[in-house]
This record gives sequence, structure tokens and C-alpha cells, in this order.
Amino acid sequence: MAMSQKAIEGMDTTRATLLGERMRLLTEAAALAGREGDLTELKAAGSDDADQASELFEKELAAMLGQSVRVHLMDIDAALSRIDTGTYGRCEGCGEPINPERLEALPRARRCVPCQQRVEFKARH
Repeated sequence: MAMSQKAIEGMDTTRATLLGERMRLLTEAAALAGREGDLTELKAAGSDDADQASELFEKELAAMLGQSVRVHLMDIDAALSRIDTGTYGRCEGCGEPINPERLEALPRARRCVPCQQRVEFKARH
């Protein structure tokens, strides 16, 4: 079944949105990497215990944010792949279409809301 012109334009818009978000995240990751280097230099230069504790906290925060950025990038890459394979917009859990409003709000969404809620519930318990 061929996609309508409107559907094709919608995928082009979605792809552009995802690529823009990907570029923003790569920029953020580069900034985080630069900040981690600054923290290492401060520690090497020597500072009192309070400064070191603050630096450690900032470094841990940057590492945590770095992991979040990596996961987010993987989600974006997976969404771009789903666009390429024609499976974008289908829930990975149940195979049903994902609500277009959900995809507009979260273009990298892999699952419909009920399936995502089940995954999150299992992860918490």
C-alpha cells in the first residue's frame, strides 16, 4: 500500500524533527565531555574538601546526564530506522498504531501508552 503525499510529508517532518533533536543531543554530549575535563583539571590543581565534594557531585551528575543522552540518542536512531523500514508509528508491544498525538509529542516513542505503562510498571516492581 503506497503512502499518501500527506503521510510522506509527515514522515519528512518527523525525520527532520528527530535529526534536529539528535544534533542537539550530540552538542549537549560534547558540552558534557568538555565539562568533565574541566572538573578533572580542577581536582588535579588541588582544592579543599568542600570543593572536591562539589566537583565529585558535578562529575557524577554529568556522567548520569551523559548516560541519559546516550539512551536518548539510541531511541532517536531507532525511530529513524523505523521510518526507513516503514514500521514507524506502530507499537513494538502490541503492533497497533501509536496515537498520532503521542508521536507528535514524543517522536521517538516505541510503544503506545498502555504498553509503555506496562513496561514502566514492570521496571518499578
